[in-house]
Amino acid sequence: MPMVFLLNGASANLNRGGIEFAAMANDERISCFVSQEAPRDHFGGSLADGIPSEVFYARQSRIHSTVRDKIADGPREADGSVVLRSADFWM
Repeated sequence: MPMVFLLNGASANLNRGGIEFAAMANDERISCFVSQEAPRDHFGGSLADGIPSEVFYARQSRIHSTVRDKIADGPREADGSVVLRSADFWM
C-alpha cells in the first residue's frame, strides 16, 4: 500500500458540491474530492450543517483511510483525481 499524505487544508467547492483536498502518494500529487453525499450518509450531517473544513477535520481519519484505500486500489477519475462518494465509505 502506498504511503499517502494529505498535503493541504480542505476547502469547499460549492460548484461541485463537496470538499477538495490534495494527497501525495509515491511522489505523485493527487487531487481529491469528497462528495456532499458522503458526510450526510455516513457522518450524520451535511456540509450545510457546518463549515466544510470542520466536517472534513472531524472525520479526517476516516476520510484519509478511505482515500488511501482508493488510491491503492487504483480507481481514479479521467483526470487522475480521486473522488470519494458515499459508496466508498461502505467498503
